[in-house]
Amino acid sequence: MSEEQQVIQERVDSLPVVIEMGKRLGLVEVLDECLGSHGNLQGLSYGELALGWLAYILAENDHRKSIVEGWADRKCHVLSWLLGSEVRPGEFNDDRLGRLLERLGDEERWRAIEDKLWRHSALVYEWDCQSIRLDSTTSCGYHKTEDEGLMQLGHSKDHRPDLPQLKLMAAVAEPAGQLLASEVYPGNRADDGLYLPMVERARAIVGPGKLYTGDAKMAALSTRAALVAGGDHYLTKLPKPDSPAQREDWIDTALASETELTPIGDAQEPWGVGFTATRDLEGAGQTWTESVHVYRPTDQHERQSADLDRRLSAATEALLALSPQPGRGKRQLNGLQDYHRATDRVLKEHRVEGLLMPVWTEEPWPSRKDPERTRVVIPRVQRFEDRIEQQRLRLGWQVLVSSLPAEELTLEQAVQTYNGAWSIELQFRDLKGRPLGIRPLYVTSDTQIRGLTHLLTLGLRILSLITTTSRRSLERAGESLPGLYEGQKSRTTDRPTARRLLRAFHRHELNLVLIRGPAQSFTHDSPLPESLQRILHHL
Repeated sequence: MSEEQQVIQERVDSLPVVIEMGKRLGLVEVLDECLGSHGNLQGLSYGELALGWLAYILAENDHRKSIVEGWADRKCHVLSWLLGSEVRPGEFNDDRLGRLLERLGDEERWRAIEDKLWRHSALVYEWDCQSIRLDSTTSCGYHKTEDEGLMQLGHSKDHRPDLPQLKLMAAVAEPAGQLLASEVYPGNRADDGLYLPMVERARAIVGPGKLYTGDAKMAALSTRAALVAGGDHYLTKLPKPDSPAQREDWIDTALASETELTPIGDAQEPWGVGFTATRDLEGAGQTWTESVHVYRPTDQHERQSADLDRRLSAATEALLALSPQPGRGKRQLNGLQDYHRATDRVLKEHRVEGLLMPVWTEEPWPSRKDPERTRVVIPRVQRFEDRIEQQRLRLGWQVLVSSLPAEELTLEQAVQTYNGAWSIELQFRDLKGRPLGIRPLYVTSDTQIRGLTHLLTLGLRILSLITTTSRRSLERAGESLPGLYEGQKSRTTDRPTARRLLRAFHRHELNLVLIRGPAQSFTHDSPLPESLQRILHHL
């Protein structure tokens, strides 16, 4: 080999898949159009810079800015080949990435980006949007809280109330399961006031007339009235404090006419029963008829019934333990006042008031100072079986309300639609887990925190596209993919996740070898195993 020859080897792994999927979403074109360019900026555009950074995040499970430059410098040729533009050393330096986040953190630009991305992807992939799921999540970090800042202490869904957090409100199109819009808020904001702004965002993208589904925090009367006024529909769970008397009436109706309840699921082995009622509502200048779906899932009724039995048993043991045999350190019930105070505390603690009654007797308990002293003894605990069974029958009932008439959204359809919350929960899981790993955020300014969160939701869209595209193709072909599970080469699946598909490329350690000579240059790619070829075929 002559001295003029140079051999360059760079890892490829999943970079072609990620960058190609980003291009299919139109990320580069949309970001370039919405983010614009700096007058003196040379090299990669903001769209190419963002896609390259996302390729790093999805490959390395790390979104820190400071590490990207060194990684990109070691892959200049691969990135230049995939992005279609020359990637020079230092292209992904901290300053350039910071400026990218500043622009992504601009809320007006971000709304334009999400609008164009959905219109492009929905047109290309024919994604259906029959309904929209709304929900929020939190992400924490090791930040200092500041007045009016983004990172604030609040109710943590990550079980870290000690750390400042931001709140992310999201809208997911169903049944496509694709992220439609998102908005970042301070971590101490209540969820109730975040639904209507997100509805307006989604309405601006997909138009009116959609069904919006959300949990009990969306059930405020003002929120439901605003949805009706905007020409949309809602489906939400009615919280227990809302219309408690009417809720009890609905349950009484269900119990009085149990033979007329509608089975949910298979008629022979239903997984629940229920009925649908209607009521007229008025709010925010609107009047409408609301469908009320009252139902009881069998498994939930059984779980709550078993929980009732456990509470009754625990309360019985606790009541009997109130009057132990006299001895050193054994506290006794000294009089009826002490008895009532102790038994009421136990019954309330186990939530079995009115279901149990401790039977008491008084017996002598003389002491040297007080020979006439007595103590209260609880020899047994009486169970009111009729009351227990009545309460058992009232367990597990849930109430869904919708502005759609029962003819358009039946009881079973309403329950199945509401239970489809997994679509948005999967999005949140992928955002918090590998490879995106939004927690913790390694930027400090509010604009960059918002920008980095927006960038990671773009990565979430790439993961969703990989998952959706592969599953659709496998379903059409009636095939399944092997080799996606470590240590289980023969195991196959027809519902792969983007994470497993990308990890399959990393395990094979694909490389690009560039040989440069004085007269000509050669490139050599690692041969693709059949398993990876099958994955690419279904993408």
